[in-house]
Amino acid sequence: FTATVNDKEGLNITDGSAICSQTGNITLRGTNTLETSGQYSNSIRFAAANIANSIRIGYDGTNAYSGNISIEGNSIYQRNTNAGGGSIAVQTTGTLTIQPTGTAFTYMRAGNSGTLTYDDDWNFGTTLGGFTFGKTTNTTNITLSNPLTTDGPISIYGGNILAQQNITSTLPGADILLQANGAINLSASRTIQTSGGDVTLNATSGGTATSAGSAIYLYGSSQILSNGGNITLGGGYSGTEGNLYAATNISGGGYAVRMDASSIINAAGGNISIYGRNVSSYGDGIYLNTVNISTIGSGTIGIYGDSHGGYNGTTYFGGVTFENNASTIQNVNGNITLKGILTQSQSTQGYGINFYRSSGSAGQTRHIQILSQTGDIQITGDRGSTTGGGIGHSSWGNIYFGSPSDNSFTASGDVVLTYSNLVNAGSNGFKVKTTGAVTYEPVATSFIVAQTFPANSNYILADNATSLTIGKTGNTAGVTIGSNISIAGPISVYAGTITLNANLTSTNTTTGNINLNGTTISGTGNMVLADGRTAEVNVSSASTYDGIISGSGSGLTKLGAGMLT
Repeated sequence: FTATVNDKEGLNITDGSAICSQTGNITLRGTNTLETSGQYSNSIRFAAANIANSIRIGYDGTNAYSGNISIEGNSIYQRNTNAGGGSIAVQTTGTLTIQPTGTAFTYMRAGNSGTLTYDDDWNFGTTLGGFTFGKTTNTTNITLSNPLTTDGPISIYGGNILAQQNITSTLPGADILLQANGAINLSASRTIQTSGGDVTLNATSGGTATSAGSAIYLYGSSQILSNGGNITLGGGYSGTEGNLYAATNISGGGYAVRMDASSIINAAGGNISIYGRNVSSYGDGIYLNTVNISTIGSGTIGIYGDSHGGYNGTTYFGGVTFENNASTIQNVNGNITLKGILTQSQSTQGYGINFYRSSGSAGQTRHIQILSQTGDIQITGDRGSTTGGGIGHSSWGNIYFGSPSDNSFTASGDVVLTYSNLVNAGSNGFKVKTTGAVTYEPVATSFIVAQTFPANSNYILADNATSLTIGKTGNTAGVTIGSNISIAGPISVYAGTITLNANLTSTNTTTGNINLNGTTISGTGNMVLADGRTAEVNVSSASTYDGIISGSGSGLTKLGAGMLT
């Protein structure tokens, strides 16, 4: 339709209209050459009365309908916002597609000045065999203000996407996709849920960071539940792991992926992957506030945050930042990876991973727990080439790795903490408990400064572990053993200067060797070997060691050019 006057539509569907069938497909396609000009020239206009089923499309109310419905128009107008619900019924057991005829919607209107959000005036039923809203090229914002339930997959494409109500697919294995050129928000206390299908929130999908405060924002008490499907929060922006990141470029304190108080992600056996990058000014790649992220079975969890980090005098920013509250990340048999990277930093006090957002105080119990029964745990805090640090820990609670604080199970997987350096809490500590191997190693060849293990008496390095490795081959930063360490297996240290201010004890008579590799060794701490095991000391410079090496049938092997006395 072409017109120069108001109130002209390509397709006008009014009260009493019934466009119905039983098996045939229905396509409603409207065009208007003035559809970009404003309120009154639209591709399709729906003008329903304030009664249920004023307009029917598809199902006629009596005879079952299984065909597919397609509603196509660049500018779609809902003339009336009615007090009653369900005035526009669009129902089928086939699929429903609402999309522009061109690349993007030009207007989505409701009433005299509102935005079309498919509120409760629309009744899609609960048996749609699939729902598609928009298309991959659509850059117009989309808001869903009415609960959406289908018996098939759901795909929503927009500029920014705001899900104000629940989105549910009941068909086993059917996926839900929200893909935004900009940001995706899930309102407080709302749920996105599948029955074993994947859930994907793909923000900044075109590879350009959004200027919104968050590229993906799960408001308080919101949930994403997949019941066995994979859950992915990310986008198309480039980052350390590839073009996988939801990204924001807001200046000063943006959160690329933000999960607020009591938000939940539960894959129930599927894998969980989260990718967030803060680009321009200091902020967080991923911000976690009182969250519960979990899966079961062999499901894995990977959380990857890149950020221009920093510190503004009160608040730490980094690749992955936890708010000053308790949070839990947990699975059963799969691996867990938590990786925070600084791409830039405006302060030496920005960290790849911030365990808590600000300085704490004594007596806090807001513990963070990263738990797996049999899976391996990899924690990486990398300052990159910046002046920041690897991992920062403030005194708001302990950080439990492997086994939980209540000891309801004992982990058996390996725990590896890889970082540029650790700035420890004064009144709390890391609690690493597993019967697997435990490793503390630098990101690069060496830690950026000398490190003490454990950092203080609040830190438990490797409770029940079957091996302990500190540093790695080539590390030149100093390592100090500050408190007694006992391991039911081998102990290996790689460093520049090695200072034993406390004892190293191995208790496994089969594997319990102690291997120290550095430039020098000193201190009064003892090496207590399991029966029949060996201490191997490999130093390149002359060293004076004042401790005692003991163990029934044990031995000492001296390697390296340095003399040991």
